[in-house]
Amino acid sequence: MVKDFIQGRSPCGVIKQRKKIARCTVSSWVNQYGERCFTPEQVSVALRFRTHNRWGGVLLLDGKYLNRNLVLLLAVDCFTLDIVSWSVEYRETASGYTKLVDSVEACGYVIDALVSDGHVAISSLTRETRSQHHYKYTRTYPRPGVVPAQPTRRPRLDGVPHQLCLVHAERELKTLVARLPKRDQERLLSLSHQVLYAKSLKQALKRRRKSTTLSVSMPPSQHSCSLWISDHWEALTTHHLIRVNGRRIPPTSNVVENIISYLNARLKTVKRLRSLKSAANITNLIIMNYRFKPLENSKNKLKRNKTPLELVTGKKITSDWTDFINKSTA
Repeated sequence: MVKDFIQGRSPCGVIKQRKKIARCTVSSWVNQYGERCFTPEQVSVALRFRTHNRWGGVLLLDGKYLNRNLVLLLAVDCFTLDIVSWSVEYRETASGYTKLVDSVEACGYVIDALVSDGHVAISSLTRETRSQHHYKYTRTYPRPGVVPAQPTRRPRLDGVPHQLCLVHAERELKTLVARLPKRDQERLLSLSHQVLYAKSLKQALKRRRKSTTLSVSMPPSQHSCSLWISDHWEALTTHHLIRVNGRRIPPTSNVVENIISYLNARLKTVKRLRSLKSAANITNLIIMNYRFKPLENSKNKLKRNKTPLELVTGKKITSDWTDFINKSTA
């Protein structure tokens, strides 16, 4: 019944008519089965990922909002397309992503590079937050009723290369020039597109100098694109400089976006996620189903018709995701 709910994309109402079972009963079974799922750390221990794994080292981080109050945080390996770890939180925060990274490393994953959409909470993992400047002639600390400034901490993934998704970067640039005339928008976005999608770092630097030269003759209101690119230049060009195990870092986070679209298809059968616990139980089942599902539409012939877990282990896995849960909780 639970397998039909997760794999068949059948909502509780359809199962109620087909199996003559109350909707609350189906919901209760799904929650009970979801509680029996292994955590990401327990899965890595059961399949010996801490000592033997084929993860690529390039981690993609992103969040998928389940409703207004709950968000699913995902950590995906770029090369095996495996969801290494996940967690359900109330919002995207630096502490939530820090806990996710701790879980990833507890699974035996070595983070050599990071790719994300540039969310502030994710950027704080590799980049120091801007310190608050104290103005001259203001009252020195401690102030009555004001908490003293905390010393700045080193980022959780300090020194790890971080690539900003170029698709999300282009969307950010569109919001910066949204109030300009249409002709100016097209000109600035065209220059920015040429800089972002350059084939090499040398070409990107050449196009950036050209864009900066042209922006000098423009009004100050049209300098936002060049200033934003300069501020995020290191994160935008990481894929030109860094290689992980001889492989190039992807310039976009399309891999995790495709996985989120798969999760969306499964979550359409769920009408309401009323609590954090129920959301965690259902997402546990959906993600376990994904990890045991063959990648039928993969463009890479070496990955086609293999499950993400088979790509990680390098061995054929004959058991189903429901069999794995039953064996692990026996």
